[in-house]
Parts: sequence; C-alpha cells; structure tokens
Amino acid sequence: MTSETILSKFVKVKTELYSRQFQKEKDVSSKGRVLYKYYELSDFLPDVISCLDKNKLLHYFYFKNNNNFSCGTIRIINKDNESDYLEIDSIACNMDNIKEPKDVGAMCTYLKRYTYLTAFDITEDCKMEETIAKKNIEDDLIESINNKLICAGQPPKSKEEINIFVKTKGKSLKWLLANINEKYKDKHRNF
Repeated sequence: MTSETILSKFVKVKTELYSRQFQKEKDVSSKGRVLYKYYELSDFLPDVISCLDKNKLLHYFYFKNNNNFSCGTIRIINKDNESDYLEIDSIACNMDNIKEPKDVGAMCTYLKRYTYLTAFDITEDCKMEETIAKKNIEDDLIESINNKLICAGQPPKSKEEINIFVKTKGKSLKWLLANINEKYKDKHRNF
C-alpha cells in the first residue's frame, strides 16, 4: 500500500483552510482611527497546525540567509514518508535595512507571518479593508465639514446630525462640503 504524497495532502490542507473564517485581530491606527487590520500569527497558525496534523504532515519554520538577505522558509514533511517534503520560501528581505536591534524581531515576525500566509494562500479580506477605508473617508469629510463650519462662525455638528441632514437632502457628504465651501463666503447662512 502506497502512502499519499505530500502534494495531495498539502492540497487537502489548503482546501480545508479555504473554508475557515479567520479574524484579523491586529489594528494599525493613527489619530484614534483604524487604518487597516492584519493577521497576526495567532489568528491563523493554530488552524494551520491543526489541519497539517490531521493530514499527517509535520512542519517547521526557519530562516535562510544569503549575504545580506534573509527569507523565511517552511518545510512541510509527510509523516508517512519523511523523505517526502516540500519547502516554501518567502520573498527575500535586505537585512542592511535593519538599523535597531528591535527591528530584527519585527523582520523575523514579518517574514514568518507572510511565509505562512503565502504558503497556505490565506488572503487578506479586501471587503474589511474597504469598509475601514470608507469609514475613514467619512470621518475625514465630517471633520472637514466641521472645520469649515467653525471657520464660517457656525457651531460644529455631530456626525449623526450631518448624516441625517445629507440623507434628508438625498445628497452626499462631498456635496455638503462643497456646499459649505460655497457658503463660506457668506458667514451668516446656516446649512
């Protein structure tokens, strides 16, 4: 009886991972707003390890160094035939860019995370990023609207008040900002 090959087992693992819903837990924020989210290793690695184990695959991660470049490598080994393995490398990073000791750890984590994401085809959720970007654009427009109102000698409005106003007018926040810019010339008009 022949054992299943590493590639057929690996395809099963990737297929199983496709059906999983991974949640990004790490936020990158600026000025109190989430700019984007990304996967930390803990968001997906337990599932990867579980799927590998279920399919009788071992794995380990290590770094390959060549001159001033390093890349992350995952070796996946067939438990049924340990001479049957595959290796997946990340892109190479130039280690000359490392200036501070703390940056070594950051680079190592980055390489490990993206090697796993690439190897197992775990993709970023573009819809989530789109929602965050849309919210940030809305927040920026509301901030601009309020700044213009203040410059025109008017009290700022809450986000809710602004959204209700544009909804009742059937218009957009961009329309309101343009309208306020036009009315800015006449400081006595209210919107």
